[in-house]
Amino acid sequence: MKRYLADRGIAFAERDVTAPGVAAEAKARYGVRVAPITVVGDAFFYGTFAQQKPQLDRALSTANSGT
Repeated sequence: MKRYLADRGIAFAERDVTAPGVAAEAKARYGVRVAPITVVGDAFFYGTFAQQKPQLDRALSTANSGT
């Protein structure tokens, strides 16, 4: 995930779900405590990179087009 975003010049913030409180915050916000969780605007995706990539491509395309 990090390489995918970095290769495209997309800034991101990384949070360690093993840090105290981060997993609980993820559960409260998104209903899951798995990694990676990727948030783009109001949308969020979780699961393996292969599972996330099609949705992520659409979300980033929409975010970059301003729609």
